[in-house]
Amino acid sequence: MRADRPLRRRTLPGLAPAGAAPRRRAVAAGLLAALGLAACTLQPTPYQPLGELGGYEETRLQPRVYRVSFRGNRATPETAVLDFLYLRCAELTEQAGFTHFAIQEDFGRTQASLRPAPQSSVGVGMGFGTPRSFWSMGFGAPLSEPDYRFAVDYRLGVFVIRMLGAEEAKAAAGPVYEAGYLIRSLAAKKEASLRKGS
Repeated sequence: MRADRPLRRRTLPGLAPAGAAPRRRAVAAGLLAALGLAACTLQPTPYQPLGELGGYEETRLQPRVYRVSFRGNRATPETAVLDFLYLRCAELTEQAGFTHFAIQEDFGRTQASLRPAPQSSVGVGMGFGTPRSFWSMGFGAPLSEPDYRFAVDYRLGVFVIRMLGAEEAKAAAGPVYEAGYLIRSLAAKKEASLRKGS
């Protein structure tokens, strides 16, 4: 009669031992989750009509006077907000049949809020289980009081413009902007923002 011996599982060369597949799936799921979070990072507001991410909008105040604004999210640099604001003013000017515009009023705003900063904490936990399943629980507590910091929510730029013809632009007293020149010079930034936004 043979003595009872525990059975050992045999695997073929090159194959993983039993139980390795769930671990591999868990590691793969973790990597996919990390890649998904990286893909969700906030992108700067592209050049677009006003929507959830921001964009431009305009209001006609008089036959040749418009209020034009561009709102960028917190990832949009202030210079991009200004570039897109100039670009929208230039496009409106050409669409209305004028060649130049003058800025009558301008203002900007950066909205910020107080948010808790990331902080360190300590935790303890315990777990139990079998090779196929594992349960755990834990408790964590911060090491210090939360630290609050200001964080930008959005940036807004607004121009009130008056549209001018070529002859009026020559006689204008203050700074005047040529619409066609601005459209050509800012076209690359517009296209780059649209590629990033898609």
